[in-house]
Amino acid sequence: MLKKIFCIMILFISNITFANTISIKAIVNDNIITNYDINERMKLSKALLEHSKIKMTDEKIKENVINEMIEDLVKIDEAKKYNISISSTELKEAKKNMEKTLQLGEDGYAKLLKEIGVDESVLNKQIEEDLIWMKFTMQVLRAYVKVQDEEVNQFINNMKNNSMEYTIIPYIIKNNQLSQAENDTKNISTCEEFEKIAKFNGAEGSGIKMTILDSEMQKDLYDLLHISKINTPLKAIRLNGSYTIFYICDKKPYTPKLSDDEKEEIKYMILMNKLEAYANKYFEKIKSNALIEIKD
Repeated sequence: MLKKIFCIMILFISNITFANTISIKAIVNDNIITNYDINERMKLSKALLEHSKIKMTDEKIKENVINEMIEDLVKIDEAKKYNISISSTELKEAKKNMEKTLQLGEDGYAKLLKEIGVDESVLNKQIEEDLIWMKFTMQVLRAYVKVQDEEVNQFINNMKNNSMEYTIIPYIIKNNQLSQAENDTKNISTCEEFEKIAKFNGAEGSGIKMTILDSEMQKDLYDLLHISKINTPLKAIRLNGSYTIFYICDKKPYTPKLSDDEKEEIKYMILMNKLEAYANKYFEKIKSNALIEIKD
């Protein structure tokens, strides 16, 4: 009898201690967020940031976590109205994909959670909330977003107006013979002549005429070609560890020749951009109508 009373007293004292340690930090539409929830999510966020070599103060991590948890509850409440849910298979697949993206290795999440002492349910809840909102966006909000053919055509026209196509020849300088290469090419005025000199005197890869879009260039090369005239040897620039002199044989506005499949890809990309903007606007609206109370 005495032993039973003693056990009840221990349990009673433990419950008081637990109640004193756990406190409510936010209420979102009658859903509570406790300091325990925040701390566990912080451990996970901090570990993932460190894995990705991203530096952030604990104060900033905490601020981000609280904001994310509040926003997630607002989103989940809205998705519930449309019976949006995630299956265990979808959750498992998403975790595998994220492990690959973050380069955590096989069973990387399980190892990480064990290392930081966080229950798997914390991770599952975060991923599930993200998936539910994505599903809600695709299944519910997508019906309100349309892409017209004119928008696709305008996008393609912008590509034409804003892109240049260059025909160039590289003279990759070997053995650091920069001054000699500059002297060899300074008076050249035709593409054919430069091509011969580059092939004869340059390192491997020189003298090969190529067509390249400005969107595909490294910044240093783009900056140089953008302001230069054709049929003039350009000043040497260092690319991929070697100095190279380029010669512009031709440059003209880029007119993309797009297949029907490529046009459909552009249409889908425009749709996704518009859908993201619409979803953000929709979220701000439901958040402004949500009952959110932040505790000190």
